[in-house]
Amino acid sequence: MVKVPRKELFLAVLVFAMSMSHQARAEKAAPPPDAKQYVVGICFSAGAGMDAQFTTLFKDVISAMKEKEKINVILKLYSDESEFISDVKQGKLDFAMTSLMDSVYVILKNGKMKPIFSYSLFNRNKVKYCLYAKKDGRIKKLSDMKGMRVATYDEFAAFLLLMENTHTVPNNEYDLKMTPNASSAIYMLSLNDLDALFIIDSNIDYFQMTNPGPVKNIAQLLCSEEITTAPFFVSRRVSPDLSNKVLEFCTKADREKSLKKYWSLMKMIKFKLVPVSEKDYDSLVRLFESKEKNKGLKEYTLWKKYQKVK
Repeated sequence: MVKVPRKELFLAVLVFAMSMSHQARAEKAAPPPDAKQYVVGICFSAGAGMDAQFTTLFKDVISAMKEKEKINVILKLYSDESEFISDVKQGKLDFAMTSLMDSVYVILKNGKMKPIFSYSLFNRNKVKYCLYAKKDGRIKKLSDMKGMRVATYDEFAAFLLLMENTHTVPNNEYDLKMTPNASSAIYMLSLNDLDALFIIDSNIDYFQMTNPGPVKNIAQLLCSEEITTAPFFVSRRVSPDLSNKVLEFCTKADREKSLKKYWSLMKMIKFKLVPVSEKDYDSLVRLFESKEKNKGLKEYTLWKKYQKVK
């Protein structure tokens, strides 16, 4: 298992903007105190500041859900991925969400929970990991990358995809660096502190919309197959009626009056929560079960170890 200290830029920006809104309002009609309690576990490893912003968002959503649906839910936040996964495996959580694709795979394979919705931005809930270089830089094709400064996420999924799509062992071929987030890497590339990036494509889309300067001179060299965005999981022991109630509430969040203060932002970036199933994660499962996995894990572990001592 690996810990990923980053979050896709789009969702990070959404949550940051939301966190600037009023704090969660007082509940007007909380469920009765003897109602069954459900635990929502969240593991967003984006640093203390971002975690605080996600806390605000989920407090608002849970407060709205408790008020409207009379569901007695509590939010449990995790900063330690291993503790989060341990609680999932022990059945301590009724609902769960993580920003870590590595953990998404573990939860899917564990089988105690199933995905019910994921987030959609600009009308799509799938992303690609793409390789970008400057148009006037030293990299015009893959064969130009040997020895170059390349950055990607501290994530086994990203490392595997880079290995599979370039047909190389990345840490042997390039000066491969870890980036804490996509925006930092984009700025580094624009300032010639990097030669190439392997990041989620939606980050470039967002820059093109809000801050085109750093990406106007960037060319896309290749992309992975699409992967569905990280899902919200529900325990299989939760009744279908409750699961459906939560799904219906969340997928109508962009029309839910109690969340009206977020509507304009959701509309701007076309943010929605959309239903998903296990089948939507077939490409992620295939990635982790590919013939390259064992070799990739060894190389990834060596790369992480080397990065820590640099």
